Amino acid sequence: MFKRLPAPVCAAVVVAALVAALTQVTLPSEIAGRQADVAQAEARLRDLLAGPRPAEVGQAEANVRSAEAEATKASNDLVRLTPLAAKGNISQQQLDAARAAAHATAAQVDAARNQLRLVREGPRQEEIAAARAAVNAAR
Repeated sequence: MFKRLPAPVCAAVVVAALVAALTQVTLPSEIAGRQADVAQAEARLRDLLAGPRPAEVGQAEANVRSAEAEATKASNDLVRLTPLAAKGNISQQQLDAARAAAHATAAQVDAARNQLRLVREGPRQEEIAAARAAVNAAR
């Protein structure tokens, strides 16, 4: 930024005379903040490029196994209760609850499998492009 000079415009200039002075507009704290922004954007990009951590994949796989176990139990309960309901040994409400549990746990298996697939695929290319753009913008 230019600092105001006392000399009038178009005045004669003497050799070695001060004709303009610059002032520092950016403060050191602003520079440090911008450097931190760049570092943060670069770290986010590195994370995206690295893909999922083994622990994240393992957790998603464990979620699938857990959901499958619950679905198997619910399905087995439904198979056991269906003939009992036909004979009138349990109420229709109990059979409906078993059927609903079987459907719900099957849906949970689907959701867990989809989540595992997403974890294994890693970030979308759009996310990586956005992270690269954020790094460039921070610089």
